Amino acid sequence: MTLAELAGRAGCSDSYLSSVEKGPITPTLSALSTLAAVLGADVGASFGGEPEEAVHLERAGSGPRLHIGLRAPSDRDQSDCE
Repeated sequence: MTLAELAGRAGCSDSYLSSVEKGPITPTLSALSTLAAVLGADVGASFGGEPEEAVHLERAGSGPRLHIGLRAPSDRDQSDCE
């Protein structure tokens, strides 16, 4: 498939595709998705690399607490109450 044929099928200009190929223009995700569909490719394959590790989420307040400059209330003794 020529650049002109790809441009025609994707609905963009061949100069746009040439600029994407050479680097001065970064295609939008929409354009990348369209190009991948025309080429019969997986759009994810364009990003390369291995998938990142899963993100670990923790609810606020469920992790350890950090006390700076003050002792935790459970650590106080009678002398701190006066």
